[in-house]
Formats: sequence, structure tokens, C-alpha cells
Amino acid sequence: MQAAATTVETSLWVGPAVTAAIVSGLVALASLATNTLITLNSNDRRLKAERKALERRGELDLQLAEKRMRLDRHLALSRRRAEVAEAVLGDFYEMARIFEQVRSPMIWAGEMEAEEGVPEAVTKNSGYGVIRRLRKQEEFFARLEARRFTAAALFGPEVREHYQAAIRLFNAIYNAGRYILDVKDGDQDTEQRSYLVEQRRVAFATGEDDPTTRKINELVMAVEKVCRPYLEADAPD
Repeated sequence: MQAAATTVETSLWVGPAVTAAIVSGLVALASLATNTLITLNSNDRRLKAERKALERRGELDLQLAEKRMRLDRHLALSRRRAEVAEAVLGDFYEMARIFEQVRSPMIWAGEMEAEEGVPEAVTKNSGYGVIRRLRKQEEFFARLEARRFTAAALFGPEVREHYQAAIRLFNAIYNAGRYILDVKDGDQDTEQRSYLVEQRRVAFATGEDDPTTRKINELVMAVEKVCRPYLEADAPD
């Protein structure tokens, strides 16, 4: 009878223990599920944040690359303009020096040496001396004229007028020498003598108040205004 009572008493405690274990397991499972969801949500937010950060970084890298490309192009163009500006300005300063030498009133004996097929009267003519001097500079003037298209492309159409002015000066000096060469002494009337004097002032420098020298200097200063800013320009930021 006592053994039966013990069995009954023991069985009475089995039900609550099992229930407690089940409840504890369910609580643990719910906690695990909750933690898992929290972890998944956290990972999802982290992945989205990382994805946005990568996208933003990609956009910034692209913007930086585009800015760098524009800067490189600007630097290359600036360097190119500076190089051409230096060459153009140098050409015009050299042109002024050549015109000064060509228009020197003194024709030296060595400049009147005989040339094959040219009469002695021509080689000793002062006008032919001017023509001969210009001919010796044909290579330089060809180089100067050839650079005008590049200069116009980089500095604008204004610079073309300066090259045309240089060509007009060359032609004026050459034609003045030609006129002096062609004129025969004693064959001129008053008007022709006056024109001969005028052409001599073109072919040869006549001093400080020389109109042709003034035109040459003004032309060089005009080219200075075009080219100097590109030579002194600061590097872009």
C-alpha cells in the first residue's frame, strides 16, 4: 500500500516537470529565432550600407577620373599654347631684327658681288641689295608664315591679321627695292622722283622717325599682347 502511494505521488510530479522542460525549450527556440532574425536584419542593413558605400565610392571615383581627365586636357592645352606662343613671339622678334638688317642703308661690298646671269649694274644697285638680303631669309619667312595656322587655331582669328601685316611689310620692302632697281636715273619726272624718295624710306631705315620701323615695332607689340598671357599664365589648380 505504501509502494502504491509512492508511485502515485511520483507520477503527480512528472507532468509539471515535462511541461516546464517543454516551455523552457520553446522559450529557448523563440529566443534563438528572435536572435536569428535580429542578426539577419542587422546583416541586411550592413550589406545595404556597404552596397551604398561602394556605389558612392564608385560615383566619386568616376567624378575624380573625369575631373582628372579635364585637368590633364587643360594642362596639355596650356602647355601647347605656351610652346606655340613662345615660338610665335620669337619669330616676330626675329622678323624685326631681320627687317632691321635688310633695311640698313649701307650696302657692303660683299653684298654687291657678281652673280651668275645677273648684270653688274644690277648687283651694284642698292635696291638689289635689299632684294638679295630678303632672299637670304626666305627659309625664315616661310617658317613664320607656316606657323600662322596653328597660331590662329590656338589664339583666335585676331592673330591672323598680325601675320598678314608681316607679309605686307615683307612685300612692301621687297617691292620698294624692286622699284629702286627698276628706276633709271634721269628718267623720272617730279612725281616719280617723289615716289622714289618714298620707296627709299620703305626700303631703308631713315632714323628714329622712320614710319616702317614704327610699323614693325607696333606689330611686335601687338603679338606680345596676344602671346605674353599664355607664357605667364599660372598652372591651373
